[in-house]
Amino acid sequence: MTRRKICTTALRRNLLFGTLGALLLIGFLVGAFFGIRAVLRLSPKLYEENTYSGMPDLELGEDGFVEIDNPEVCRVYLCQKPKRQGKELAIYLTNPAENDCSVRVEVFEVVFSQDEEGQTTYAPGEKLGETYFVKPGEYLPIMKIQGKQTDKELPLLIKIGARDNETGVSLGTFYVQGSAVQ
Repeated sequence: MTRRKICTTALRRNLLFGTLGALLLIGFLVGAFFGIRAVLRLSPKLYEENTYSGMPDLELGEDGFVEIDNPEVCRVYLCQKPKRQGKELAIYLTNPAENDCSVRVEVFEVVFSQDEEGQTTYAPGEKLGETYFVKPGEYLPIMKIQGKQTDKELPLLIKIGARDNETGVSLGTFYVQGSAVQ
């Protein structure tokens, strides 16, 4: 039998690259494990975090605070003429405790147009802001908005949507007219 000589330089190089390759593979597997675990823990944000329990300290009619009852969708309280303070709107979106659903709003600028008969119609224009869902028995006093900053009264369309708390199914939406005031 003949003996073969082992090149120590090649042996060191192979050990070094093998060790580095194994460390990289282990690092990749650990990173993938924690990355997948973090992704699986993510869930979409559904509910507002800045809500308060109960009803706001507003009387019906004060600052345009009204009760809106749409028997096909839900009952909700909100300010139809919310005060605008910079990039915030004092909407006071209130979901009564008796509701079995969560509610949310989207606020749009109004686009007016006239038809051939001279009748003025309106439709949702630029979206100024939206909320997440408010649970029954809670209210959201302020919502963030973007868009036009004007000193004038700004006509609004407020889209109210409801979601069944048990199934997560939409119960529908409806619009109410409003206006933001300074």
